[in-house]
Amino acid sequence: MSIYDINYDIKAVEWLPPDKRNPNMVGFIRALFAEIKYLAAKILTAYRTGGSYPSWANGGSYNTGMQVVQKQVVYESLVNGNTTQPPSASWQVYLPSFIGVNDRVKFDSIKITLEYALNERFGANFRQPTITDPLYPHVSDIYITSTPFTFTGFNFGYTTGSSYGRTESSGDIGPSLPFVQPYMFNIMIPVAVYNALNTNGGAVAEISGFVTPLCPVGTTFSITTY
Repeated sequence: MSIYDINYDIKAVEWLPPDKRNPNMVGFIRALFAEIKYLAAKILTAYRTGGSYPSWANGGSYNTGMQVVQKQVVYESLVNGNTTQPPSASWQVYLPSFIGVNDRVKFDSIKITLEYALNERFGANFRQPTITDPLYPHVSDIYITSTPFTFTGFNFGYTTGSSYGRTESSGDIGPSLPFVQPYMFNIMIPVAVYNALNTNGGAVAEISGFVTPLCPVGTTFSITTY
């Protein structure tokens, strides 16, 4: 039996001597196991594999132990009749992400992997690409396009338009001015998904906060709705 499959209700009986397996003793041992069961479900199951949790709803009322998702984080209510928006003193973080760590450790900046991660994170539909049916390509709701690379330059020195040589103090480096850092790829996201994230004007920050840690340092990208 795997450590992930332990049934503590059964173990409460199995770990007692046969002559002690009466209802009162079994109930007592199961009560002692209650916190272990909670932590096992949290760490060995929910944290590992993720789960489906309702999104926090403005105007909703939540009782102790109820769990909701707010901006990827899973919160658990600490009080009955909880109407506050997490995070607050009435909530505790149950999981750092509703996506299980088994999936999150595989996320990176490879195009298909990043597309899967984006659709999983923002509740959109990921579709495996196909080359066998060109008339009906399988394009995910959130997908990535390449951005043509353009060479740019910058000024060396104090003035713009001056030449640079052994006797000059400033000049242009590169084929053009001003220097513009090009985007390396573009994230295409449905308007409805973007607007749902943008209730407080934070869609770009939320998307960027998820994507940036998955990419090599210095990677740049843009976000476009469609």
